[in-house]
Amino acid sequence: MYFSVHKGYFYPNTGWHKEVGIDEGKGYTVNIPLCSAKMQDEDYLACFDKVFIPIAKNYNPDLVIVSAGFDPAAGDTLGPMSVSPNGFACMLHKILSLANGKVVCSLEGGYGLASTAAGAAACVDILLGGEPDYESVYQQEPSKTCLDDIAKTITHIEKYWTDALSEQSVDDAVADLANDLQNLDINEIVDQVEVPLASGDEDIVEKNLQ
Repeated sequence: MYFSVHKGYFYPNTGWHKEVGIDEGKGYTVNIPLCSAKMQDEDYLACFDKVFIPIAKNYNPDLVIVSAGFDPAAGDTLGPMSVSPNGFACMLHKILSLANGKVVCSLEGGYGLASTAAGAAACVDILLGGEPDYESVYQQEPSKTCLDDIAKTITHIEKYWTDALSEQSVDDAVADLANDLQNLDINEIVDQVEVPLASGDEDIVEKNLQ
C-alpha cells in the first residue's frame, strides 16, 4: 500500500490522480498531487483525514514506513508549499494511530536547513510521545483547490475502497452538522420565528396579558 501527497506539475511529473497501481496492485497506490502552490497545514491534513487515514485503517497495515520529505515546509528553497513544523507533527501523529504505532521514519528530502531541521525536530517530538496542536490547524478551512484535488483522487480510487471512503463521507457530514449546531444562536432563531395566530386568538392573548 502506497500513499503520496505532493506538488503536481513538478519534477519528476509523476504521481497523478489516475495512477492507482497496475494488475493485481490496482487500488494500492493512492496519489494526491496538489496542483497549486502555497498549500498549508489544513490542506495536508485534509488529505489525511479524507483519504489516507480511512483507507489505511481499512487496510490495517502491520508496519508503516514514512519517507519523510520536508520540501513542502514553509521556507524551503525548492518546494513551493507552506507546511509548518506543527503541520508535519500532526500528520505523523495521525500515522502513529496505524499498525499499533509501528512506524519507521526515514529522512527523504528538504532543501532548507532551517525548515528541514524544524520539521524533523517536531516529528521526533511526536515519536517521543509529544502532542501536536490540532486546534490551530482545524480552525482553518482547507482551500478549494486542495479539496478539488482530493475529489479527483477519490474519483479514481473509490471503487477499490468504497466502504472506507463511504464511512468517511458520513463522518464528514456528522462533523459538519455538529459544527453548524455549535455555531447556532438559539436566541437569534427564536427572534426570527413568527407563530401565526388563528382568528380570535388575538383576544385570548390580550386577555392573558391583562
